[in-house]
Amino acid sequence: MPALESGTASAQSLSLSQSSWTAHVPFVLLLAYCTYLFQSFLFSTDALTCPDGFFHARYAAMLPERGLSREFPWLQFTTLKDNFWDNHFLYNILLTPFCLSASEPLVGAKIATVVFQIALLTVFYVVLWRLRVPWPLLWVALLAAGSAAFLMRILMVRSQVLSVALMILSLYFIMRQRFWICFALGFIYSWTYSAPLAVFCTALGAEVAQLVLCGWRTTPPPDPSLKGRGVKFPRMTLAIALGLIAGHLIHPYSPLTIDALLAGLHVTRSAVTGSGSVELGSEYRPMGLEEILYGAPGPAVALIVATAVALWLRFKAPTGKALSIETAQALGAASGWFLGLFLFRRVIEYAAPLTILACALALRDTIGSREQWRLHALTAERRLNMLALGTVAGLALVAGHYWSWLLTKTQLRGTRAMFTSEEAWKHGRFYENAAAWMRKNIPAGTTIVNFYWDEFPELYYTAPEFYYVGGMDPTLMRIAHPEQSAALERMRIRLRPDGNERADGPLDLAKLAELFGTDYMVLATWRALKYPELKRGLLPNAPPDAIRPVYADAGAAVYRLR
Repeated sequence: MPALESGTASAQSLSLSQSSWTAHVPFVLLLAYCTYLFQSFLFSTDALTCPDGFFHARYAAMLPERGLSREFPWLQFTTLKDNFWDNHFLYNILLTPFCLSASEPLVGAKIATVVFQIALLTVFYVVLWRLRVPWPLLWVALLAAGSAAFLMRILMVRSQVLSVALMILSLYFIMRQRFWICFALGFIYSWTYSAPLAVFCTALGAEVAQLVLCGWRTTPPPDPSLKGRGVKFPRMTLAIALGLIAGHLIHPYSPLTIDALLAGLHVTRSAVTGSGSVELGSEYRPMGLEEILYGAPGPAVALIVATAVALWLRFKAPTGKALSIETAQALGAASGWFLGLFLFRRVIEYAAPLTILACALALRDTIGSREQWRLHALTAERRLNMLALGTVAGLALVAGHYWSWLLTKTQLRGTRAMFTSEEAWKHGRFYENAAAWMRKNIPAGTTIVNFYWDEFPELYYTAPEFYYVGGMDPTLMRIAHPEQSAALERMRIRLRPDGNERADGPLDLAKLAELFGTDYMVLATWRALKYPELKRGLLPNAPPDAIRPVYADAGAAVYRLR
């Protein structure tokens, strides 16, 4: 039986027994297990592996009161102060019902993240099922177990978990040639995620690969819903692009969304060329081949297998087997994102699911669809082969799960050195006590220098009564106030990783006061200890000429600048 003849209408329809809910019980059990793992990770500390989650939790809690305000005074020296746009608008809207607790909205944000993670796995499973991939549960398990780098990204309280789900849905409807659904998904994506061009790149990669590997076919594809219509040009890429454009134009924060898009492109260009004058987050660093094999073995193996099988099907397959358009499209999108890892490690969130999807589809093209591998339809020999294959796959998944989860927990504990005790690490907060001191001694609404831009989310979460000079992305300060940004960067990064001082001279707190027009600076204690003049002031017997904080504890120090 040809591998693709299941594309007939009779093969597409499923009997009651085949579509019964009992067929999905194993998947439900897998979801229950993943729910336990995800919540245990997120609630293992009172903090987060990525500080941006503090911002989203507090912002979602304040959203009913703030509404669609285009002012954001918490970032006094950035473009967002008077021209604020919410580039995660739909994500924050969905987060808001979970974050109604004004005292501790982070708890609700973590619960919402688990819900979104389970929704992501469900979308992946449904797409595999609809594409009639054999053993869809296996591929979902591989996604959840095959990459520590992927797990670390989706375990963050950030919008990429929704972005990945939308990306998978978009690729599915690109395969199905649903123009208006792709348009709608492009529109929704532009309201949900800060890097909306990601879904456009997926569509472009999919349709370019289709052209290269299959041409614009007019023969009936595997899915009968396409009704044999030939594709004469990349319609789905056009649909996604039009949806993105419409989403940016018809947006609560339009036309500032255009500025957001241009700022994102500017950051990306700076990260690629190394031409930026500010230090970007670690997610913009590349992954080397060794790191990919170490942190994402599942996607790497899946891409190798998918590519090899696709080339065999395209050029050497016997009669009755052929490379489907769906597989070519998935492989094109997956290859693009996997190569993107050598530029930005953050794209593992797309590379992982799409490489696994491409591998699953390549296997479907080779051995047949899911219906052909039901136990009652197999010969005794095939049942034995499937049992052996299932055993090997199960053992590999268990080993992969152990390895990826071990690496994930190791990365979680990578922050332990920043805290003085295990209890302090489990609490994971730096600024609670310092915030209480500031509320007693500094007037609300005072602008405070936060020496590191990535400390802003927790400061905003813990002490929203005060304003800060910058945060979220240092590029936003450099664009709005280049002089202040340059001076702050020169002082902040004057230490090399080995602790040796650069030639820029000591910290000049008076200069900071002059540049930012404020009297106070806050800094996490573990970072203050890296600067010799600040470290001397934190010692019990500090010399008279040392820079002493007006408040200090194991978490943070507050300095009077003048």
